[in-house]
Amino acid sequence: MALLFLKRMKLKTFLYALACYSLIFVSSLANAKDHDAKRFVVGVQNFHDYSPYSSFVDNTYSGFNRELLDAFAQDYGYEFVYMALPIKRLYRHFLDGTVDFKYPDNAKWSATQKEGHNILYSDPVVSFVDGVIVLNKNKPIQRNALSKLGMIAGFTPSPYLKDIKEKHIEVFETRSLEPLLKMLATGRIDGIYTNLAVMRNQVSHQDNQTPMSMSQTLPHVTGTRHLSTKLYPGMIVEFNQFLKQNRKRVNEIKQKHGLL
Repeated sequence: MALLFLKRMKLKTFLYALACYSLIFVSSLANAKDHDAKRFVVGVQNFHDYSPYSSFVDNTYSGFNRELLDAFAQDYGYEFVYMALPIKRLYRHFLDGTVDFKYPDNAKWSATQKEGHNILYSDPVVSFVDGVIVLNKNKPIQRNALSKLGMIAGFTPSPYLKDIKEKHIEVFETRSLEPLLKMLATGRIDGIYTNLAVMRNQVSHQDNQTPMSMSQTLPHVTGTRHLSTKLYPGMIVEFNQFLKQNRKRVNEIKQKHGLL
């Protein structure tokens, strides 16, 4: 009788322990699913040095872009994982849903490639100016004098695409801006098509830099940078709220990176 009682007690203990472990497993699984539900992949440009906006060195993405997006994610309980890719592959992965968001983006960028896709863009984050940097001694430079144009690989020189296609302009691409500045200083190229803020940041960190600046006589592009998604429109609404409700904080981040 006593032996039977002990066996029953052991069985009850075993069943109780099994029930406890089951609850722990289910709870852990639920937490894991909840964590995955709040983790999102942001597709970004893999430009080696595109400061102050971003840099991608030793598989680490940093700069203004990340600091701002991480601030939003932290406030709303999300986790952003950054996937840095070449521009063409980045758009392909964005449009096929491999990445959840793209930053930066603009409705005019790769517009033909985006046709047929329902993409939602956030309110503007920062404005930008893209144009041609030339040596000050060569100003004012005329368009027909621009035959060799340098740029960071993946950059699209929108105002000059026709000239490039018709072989009036030869393009030289590098992974970062620094070698292009040297090429311009030594006369190997006539100009650099790049972002004004990126150029100013690069020049400010170099000693004895040959005087150069953006040409006002050559075509340039102005616009704004946005966060975009095909998959999570609700989060774009939240991001817009974040920008509006945290103007001072956002401006402090911009000022820190020289974008204000």
